[in-house]
Amino acid sequence: PLFCFYKIQHSIQLAKDLKAKNPEMNFVPVFWLEDNDHDILEASFANVLNSNYEITEVSSLCDMQYQSRDLTSKLVIPKELPKQLDSLFEKLPNTQYKAETKELYLNSYKAGMYCNVGFLNLLQNFFGDSGLLFLSASKARELGYSRFVALLEISNQWKSVELISRANKKLK
Repeated sequence: PLFCFYKIQHSIQLAKDLKAKNPEMNFVPVFWLEDNDHDILEASFANVLNSNYEITEVSSLCDMQYQSRDLTSKLVIPKELPKQLDSLFEKLPNTQYKAETKELYLNSYKAGMYCNVGFLNLLQNFFGDSGLLFLSASKARELGYSRFVALLEISNQWKSVELISRANKKLK
């Protein structure tokens, strides 16, 4: 999630910079959570530093039944998660943040919730006080917003480009 953290922090900083340049306007940092970006099998592997500070690959799947190409937004967190996190954190170096980080993950990801909701909880722990607005791609698709926006774009061709260009000129 490090790249997500970078993009989120950039969005927050951009809103602050725009406010400083345009004090009469308000800006809300937005992060589009593309929670259908990976399938379960693809997203289940990560490289971490082990206790010897060597790069090692870990999997969150273990022996779970989720070895599939389903979207991550459809993954329900299993009750085995605490055991999996114990296994993962045993491999990590002992640092002053290890226990706190593990607790943060356990509090963010709960058995029975969808994985993308757990990730959103994790992000809220870090950025919740910044005024950041999270938009979930899977929820937008589920509610038909994507279809609505596409139809609006087709019926008002180039209108969004015109509106964005006009707003950009005001900000310069």
